[in-house]
Amino acid sequence: MSTTPAARETLQALLVDFERTLAQEYEALRTRNVEALETAVTHKRELTLAISETGSQCDLSALGTDNTDNLDGPEQAYWTEIRALVERCAVANRTNGAAVKTGKTFTNALLDLISGRPAGESLYDARGRVGQGGRPPRTWESA
Repeated sequence: MSTTPAARETLQALLVDFERTLAQEYEALRTRNVEALETAVTHKRELTLAISETGSQCDLSALGTDNTDNLDGPEQAYWTEIRALVERCAVANRTNGAAVKTGKTFTNALLDLISGRPAGESLYDARGRVGQGGRPPRTWESA
């Protein structure tokens, strides 16, 4: 399957926009700007669909690490740039995920403090039981 120049340009533009949106999402997470975060997440969803659709029109086999050796200079440079964009987006997305997890942990700790529960005790675990992972709730004596 051959990739048309238009599809390649579209894919590259979408990935650049995705990277920019991930940076906006991180800034919204960092500043706790809910409105900006909602905007970034919505745009990220739209871009994900567009990237998926455009990617289905492209021969993405060149994204493999060893698959660009047999391409000519401009073609090889293009796929090297696409691979770098994808890698930067993956790192940014993992960073944002870690920021979300940190925020969630902080919020849960505050809720525990406010409600008088021992730190880390959940209302319900994955099995629907009170406490951590099905274990009985901690008491002050056992902490």
